Amino acid sequence: MRSYRRKEERPWQEGVTGLETAIVLIAFVVVSSVFAFAALSTGLFSADKSKETIQEGLGEAQGTLEVKAGVQINASSTGNLTNQTGITTGGTAFTLSKTPVIPGSETITVDSSVLTLGPDYTINYDTGAVTLTTAIVNANNDITTADYTQYGIDSVDVNLANAAGGIPVDLSPGETLISYQDRDSLSQAISNFGLTKLGKADADNLLESGEVFKVNVSTKTFGLTNKDNFVIQIKPPKGATVIVDRRVPDNIQTVMNLD
Repeated sequence: MRSYRRKEERPWQEGVTGLETAIVLIAFVVVSSVFAFAALSTGLFSADKSKETIQEGLGEAQGTLEVKAGVQINASSTGNLTNQTGITTGGTAFTLSKTPVIPGSETITVDSSVLTLGPDYTINYDTGAVTLTTAIVNANNDITTADYTQYGIDSVDVNLANAAGGIPVDLSPGETLISYQDRDSLSQAISNFGLTKLGKADADNLLESGEVFKVNVSTKTFGLTNKDNFVIQIKPPKGATVIVDRRVPDNIQTVMNLD
């Protein structure tokens, strides 16, 4: 009689069901989709940032201002000054401490007697050097005094234009900042400057291509006078800073154009 041996069960030979295969496939698809979405989003975000950077750079380049037709300084008298130093008693020469002197504004006295230009004294209005004639000065060391008026720089005008093809630049006080510096003074944020539209410029404060605006910076409080160097920086909200670096001439006039 033939005997049959029971077939040994081997779990590792069992097959995978269709449902399990589907679950694994779905998991792969979901993970791949999430990864692809993350990669795509990162790429789009980077592209947007690059676009913004390029646009900002173009805005800075296209909004560049330029100085048009030079820089003008406006001078006037600073009021009568009484020289208390630098005048020697009994001497024949002295120098006024504030220069340049407005011609004809001086009143020079010796022992309360008013002197006359020419016969009694000579004066260099640029340097303030005064020379008395020997006949005026005596051995009693009479007191010599001088009242005079000095020229001072009231304001600086800068004409600005927008570079060809540039985008409009807002020159409204507060949007555009101005700084001033000389050897004795420093002001980092001047917001009360004057703004005048020239020629065919319209009424708004946007400096557009083809327009010219005059920016007026008051310098009365800075004591700007002859032979002084000064720097004015005009800082618009967009575009490069305009730097005006000039020197006041030795001989000051009421209105002077500095190229």
